[in-house]
Amino acid sequence: MDNCVHEQRDNSKYDREYAKPSSRSTIWNVIDSITLSGTSNNPTFTWTSPSGATVNAYRLNIYDKSLVNTNIANGPLNSGTVASLNLAPNLTSHTITAADFIVPGYAFTPGKNYSLEISTLRTRDGTSNGSNTNVYAISRVYADFTPTNGGGPVVNLPVVLANGSYQFNIAIQPNQTYYIDPLVATGYIYEIGAGDPNFASVVLPVGIGDNLYDIYGFDALDNLILLAHDWLAGDVFTFAPGGISKFEILGIETSAGLDPANGTAFVTGLTFTGAGQFTGTQTPITTFVADVP
Repeated sequence: MDNCVHEQRDNSKYDREYAKPSSRSTIWNVIDSITLSGTSNNPTFTWTSPSGATVNAYRLNIYDKSLVNTNIANGPLNSGTVASLNLAPNLTSHTITAADFIVPGYAFTPGKNYSLEISTLRTRDGTSNGSNTNVYAISRVYADFTPTNGGGPVVNLPVVLANGSYQFNIAIQPNQTYYIDPLVATGYIYEIGAGDPNFASVVLPVGIGDNLYDIYGFDALDNLILLAHDWLAGDVFTFAPGGISKFEILGIETSAGLDPANGTAFVTGLTFTGAGQFTGTQTPITTFVADVP
């Protein structure tokens, strides 16, 4: 699974009358803590309701990015929508089945890039009727994912901030590993949010380049301090007692040629020093690689 972005707007396509500010403030929150689990044929998406929001229904749309066409010169316009369904407001998890596809006979293809949209809906009549004509306001979150033949851990998905960082919102406990997966780059900076428990350990993915990484901490002046050189992928690296609030990973080879839309590209395991909420960020370090003529 990959990056997650959000969009919020009134549904003016169906109603030119905008929500009142007091109402908008209760719907204008996006869902938290999206996770992906399950199988390639039947992935399960789970999310947390937005705190303090009035949600009358949820809507899930899935897009096959290879079908999208926005230029009529290239043929019929196509949004790429392959699945669409509305859910009651008390449902915060759904496993995709064949019945959810709106394209007859459609099935997920391992290795293909898809996009998930989860919307919170405010309806005109206050019911869970999420038909377009009854939608008063909508708040959307998008996440890219790529089904794979193999299984894997439950992956937590971030929201992309304006500066390119990936921000998480995960309830955490000590001594439990949480897997996070944004876009791939040549390195990442991991940092906790204000008041979050420190990082206790990290596990880096196997199968990326030479499977060796450099792990850095930061001193009081924000200078890099090498903590481990050529750390082997899959091994648990434990930080000093008390943990660490910020660290950096380098050593992802550009020659690895990782697909940024591949949902299993760089799944990182983290543990924390205590219970609480992880609202930190993972900022990619990118390197320009010129095309070979």
